[in-house]
Amino acid sequence: MNNYHPEIVLIDNKLLKILSNLDFSSLLTPVNILEEREKFFSNKYYNPLFKYNIKANFDAINNELNSINIFKIQRILGENFALLYEQCAKEIKKKIKLVSNIGNSEEFSEKSIELYGLPTIEVLKYANEEIAKINLGDYNENTISVDVDNIKELIFKEMRKYEKIFKGKFKEYWRITVYPTVVSMSINDIKREIIINSNTKFPPNYDKIIRVHEIGTHILRAENGYLQPSKIFVFGLSNYLKTEEGLAVINESNTNASDLISSFRYNIWIIAIKKALESSFRELFSFLTEEYNIPQFEAWRIACRVKRGLENTSEKGAYTKDHIYISGKFNLDSFIRSGGDINKLYVGKIGLQQINIIETMLELNQIFPAKYLPVFKNVN
Repeated sequence: MNNYHPEIVLIDNKLLKILSNLDFSSLLTPVNILEEREKFFSNKYYNPLFKYNIKANFDAINNELNSINIFKIQRILGENFALLYEQCAKEIKKKIKLVSNIGNSEEFSEKSIELYGLPTIEVLKYANEEIAKINLGDYNENTISVDVDNIKELIFKEMRKYEKIFKGKFKEYWRITVYPTVVSMSINDIKREIIINSNTKFPPNYDKIIRVHEIGTHILRAENGYLQPSKIFVFGLSNYLKTEEGLAVINESNTNASDLISSFRYNIWIIAIKKALESSFRELFSFLTEEYNIPQFEAWRIACRVKRGLENTSEKGAYTKDHIYISGKFNLDSFIRSGGDINKLYVGKIGLQQINIIETMLELNQIFPAKYLPVFKNVN
């Protein structure tokens, strides 16, 4: 099996440099989000005017990406790897098109749909049915403030279960940063960074979600990816995130980690995306508070999630990513029903659409089987 060929290392380093300039957690977080929140709640007619810190030269990044020689990869690693690199490059190009249109409501929305797609009619129907089952009065009362230091300690404690990966050096491999973002928590696999929102509330089961969703899915897939002969298994192949978030949702369900708030959020995000594509931020906010009785702080948070990437949020448009949790679950449910092996999805940041080539590569010993698998069975 090939292992870190020097020319492949150079190519992977080039991809790493490109992806370091495409940090969505940073690029899609408005730098004035706190100021705009204050204006929004002070004026019932106001739509936020978001500003973003965009410094990257996207033409130069595109040129760097186009300079990668797929034929060289095929010569060194073979046709299967070359195909995966090609898919990885296509995924990155879609990301470049998306972030280069931040601030342009129409173009940004179109590029978001190209990258993440839209929820199907079946998924929309499911979301509405699931939301109808939830007692929103309970939802309104069931969010809590959690000290960030407690979250950090929980993460370090949980990672001790994976001692064979980190050998006591988790704090050296991964870093935890805290600052205001649009989402409660996110993982940057490339930087090995766990980002915690300093201005959010968590569901009461936040500890279970962190164990199962963030560590048991995102981080383990990343660490298995780092063991492969190429870092594209960390960078992510086409549609890998849809598979990963779907896997995280299934893991939550299988371990009883999911609760009312998690279920509601996954499903209301789908409804919010559909609404945001045809309405302003304020209209979306009012829709969430009036139609679903969502508390204002949570409605603001949801609206920010699906309107991020827009500058003038009085315009129609949406960042459509957040349907992939349930859409990914739907795809994985079908995969499991047909006899698919979930463990194979842990070889790295792969999508379901690559599973056939991944199985072939495993049979040919071109890649390693997943070494690190979740230790959880039931987190109650």
